[in-house]
Amino acid sequence: MVAEALSAAEKLKAEGMMLKCLICTRSAYRCAGDPDSVKETGALVTAEEHQIYGGLGSAVAEVVLKYTLSD
Repeated sequence: MVAEALSAAEKLKAEGMMLKCLICTRSAYRCAGDPDSVKETGALVTAEEHQIYGGLGSAVAEVVLKYTLSD
């Protein structure tokens, strides 16, 4: 998935989109531990070869929500 994410990021940059590509394989908390990236971009996308429920996307969403509500 890392290669897929980097490939997608390059294609989006070529189309003029401003984005950050954060590769986090160990912890959702590390991945979402940079709330400024979410605030700066206004969006967050996760990509995984896992499951829909309880996967990385859910974990990252929980952390982002925590940061959002604490502001």
